[in-house]
This record gives sequence, C-alpha cells and structure tokens, in this order.
Amino acid sequence: MGLIDRVKAGAEQAAGRARESVQEAQLRHELGQAYGELGRVSYALLEQGVLADERFVAPAERVRGLEAQLAVLAAGVSRDDDNETDTEGT
Repeated sequence: MGLIDRVKAGAEQAAGRARESVQEAQLRHELGQAYGELGRVSYALLEQGVLADERFVAPAERVRGLEAQLAVLAAGVSRDDDNETDTEGT
C-alpha cells in the first residue's frame, strides 16, 4: 500500500469516527430531552397528587425552590423595567 493510499484510508477512518461521534452526540442530546420531558410529566403528576413516592420529595423541593428563585428574578426584572420607563420620562 502506498503512502497516498494509507493517508486516504486514515482520512476515511477519521471521517467514519467523526460521523459516529456526531451521531452519538445527537442521541445523547435526544436522551437528555427525553429525560427532561419525563421529569416534567412526573413533576406535574406529583403536583396533582397522582404520583407519590418518597424518592420524589427532594427533587420536587429543588424544582419548587428553583421556580421560586426564577419568579423573584422575573419580578425584579419587571420592576427594573418599570423603573427605567418611569425615569426615562423625567
């Protein structure tokens, strides 16, 4: 096998590995999305009282805490926007 043939074979192998890596990354992304969807559905069922298990308590409390933090931030941003509007006219 000549040098050009070996380089070509190496390039083909590298391209094949790159395709596999991209496919793996896409599958991992889809898996993450599926876990997220499952989590959102589970949380909704938990909040509705349809789903109950002590293993959900800590994660559900974490979600509630994060949602509360986001609400505080959103309220602060909303107030900041209102204040900017009020001060712009003066």
